[in-house]
Amino acid sequence: MKNKFMSLAFAAIAALGIAAPGFAHHGASEYELTEQVTVTGGAVTRFEFVNPHIEIYWETKDDKGGVQKWRAEGTTPNILFRNGWTKDSLKPGTQLQLVTGNRCKSAENCMRLRKIVLASFERPALPIHIVYPTSRLLSAKVRTFIDLAVEISDWRFG
Repeated sequence: MKNKFMSLAFAAIAALGIAAPGFAHHGASEYELTEQVTVTGGAVTRFEFVNPHIEIYWETKDDKGGVQKWRAEGTTPNILFRNGWTKDSLKPGTQLQLVTGNRCKSAENCMRLRKIVLASFERPALPIHIVYPTSRLLSAKVRTFIDLAVEISDWRFG
C-alpha cells in the first residue's frame, strides 16, 4: 500500500513538473485581439531577437511633437530566422513606415506584432493588366472595377 502511494505521488509530481512550463507562457490574453492599431513612422531603438518572442522597441512622435515610446512583441526567432530574419535585421536608427498589431489591454504603448513596414520599402509594381475596349461605352460594372482598382492600390499603369 505504501509503495502504491509513493508511485502515485511521484506520478503527480512528475505531471506537475512537465506541465509547469506550459503555465509560464502568457499567450495572447494580454492583447486586445478584436482591434488593431497602426503606428506610423518612427525609428527603432532596440531589437531583441531572443526566445520566446522577439521584441522591437521604437520611438515615434505624436500629433503635438512629443516622443512616444512603443514596444511590439512578435513571434519566435525560429520562425523569423526561417524567413530570412537575423539579430541584425533591425538596427537602432532603422526608420519605420508603419507598425500594425493588437494593442495591449493595459494602457501601455505596446502591441502584439502583426505587420512591420520599413521606411525604405517600396511596393513592387504588380504584373497585372486590365484589358478593356477603348470605348466611351464601357459598362458600368467594368468602369467601376477599373476606378476601384486604381483607387485602392498604388498600381502604376503604363
